[in-house]
Amino acid sequence: MFNNIDEATEVLMSRKNQTYGVDGLKSALEALNNPHLDLNVIHIAGTNGKGSTTNYVRSILQSAGFRVGTFTSPHLHKHNDRIRINDKEIS
Repeated sequence: MFNNIDEATEVLMSRKNQTYGVDGLKSALEALNNPHLDLNVIHIAGTNGKGSTTNYVRSILQSAGFRVGTFTSPHLHKHNDRIRINDKEIS
């Protein structure tokens, strides 16, 4: 896989203009035994307020004792600040 954030970023940025169909995603998920079916997910979408809503929901769930992972896009300062677990960015 990747040894550091720079390697991961390089791969991600090289793929940014590619398009992927649903069939490829379905095949990949099936090859991984459909891990998404075991996840509890809240998908926040729309034009405005996604960042605030994400923070409100994260805060509520954390206060209730849940471990909460969030992914936001675009990144604010560096690529790995997009992914956070309990509001701490990943290494």
